Amino acid sequence: TSTPTQVVDISECTISRISDQTYTGSWVRPIPVMKYGTTALTLDKDYSLTYSDNADVGQATITIKGLGEYTGTAHANFNIIPWGTRLSSLYPLRPKGHGCRAQ
Repeated sequence: TSTPTQVVDISECTISRISDQTYTGSWVRPIPVMKYGTTALTLDKDYSLTYSDNADVGQATITIKGLGEYTGTAHANFNIIPWGTRLSSLYPLRPKGHGCRAQ
């Protein structure tokens, strides 16, 4: 990662949008992409992450703390959505009385 020539507040960096996350029963910890201009920042070198409210369905928060040449904090939110069933196939039902009959 190329670092700026002066200290930069992390709140001036771009935080990627975090897509909805599916409830897993465990802590959900997505890692946002951080950029300063066109320069990608490196996790644990340029910034650190802490999470809150990230175990249950609802809105969770990531606190982003600048490290090294980056200072300050920023926040990003993401949603944890319920785990659900997915429809993979659909078969038409036969109306009663229209099935096969033994002869």
